[in-house]
Amino acid sequence: MTADLQTPITLRDQLRRDIVAGVYNPRERLVEAELAERYGVTRSAMRGALLELTLEGLVEREHNRGARIRALSVSEAVEIAEARRELETLTARRAAERATDAERAALAEIVAAMRTAVAEADVAAYLAANSRFHTAVMEAARHELAGRILTQLGNLNFNRHFPLAFASPRPVTSLAEHERIADAIARGDADAAARAMHDHLTSLIELLATQG
Repeated sequence: MTADLQTPITLRDQLRRDIVAGVYNPRERLVEAELAERYGVTRSAMRGALLELTLEGLVEREHNRGARIRALSVSEAVEIAEARRELETLTARRAAERATDAERAALAEIVAAMRTAVAEADVAAYLAANSRFHTAVMEAARHELAGRILTQLGNLNFNRHFPLAFASPRPVTSLAEHERIADAIARGDADAAARAMHDHLTSLIELLATQG
């Protein structure tokens, strides 16, 4: 029998990271024996990790068919984005109130990277910077509960489920929205930061609603 090289928690985290990063595609079958060999663990350890990720909504199990990467429906994506809108409006407000000078500077650097990505029509780089931006706002907010929920919701990566929706020209429109958020946080204007984030997530909801 293969000896476990990772604890179940570490295995779960590694598998989660790989799913979020797009190593596995929506609806892709997850064969326990193959995954156990790939990650150097027993099948029982892999089964436990898959069950935990099923509870998180990243994996789904079908009777007599095993596990696969869960694909989001449009209605599910819209509901997730609606929940994110409320929480990220809060974190943008708190970030404007609590961010340090270093955190404000880091946001400005991320926005600069987003501008470069738009100029070079590099959608992958833009999406990566977009993820860093929202994480940076969340961390600057120092709101533990909101951060924990947003991290889990963020693992349901929209651009993996609806790739065409996030292709050009979306980054061009989205860039201006991120600039508004970053500017309000830099100025410490909590109301403006909250409005800008709310508007940004509203535009995301409207975009997702067209994917049906």
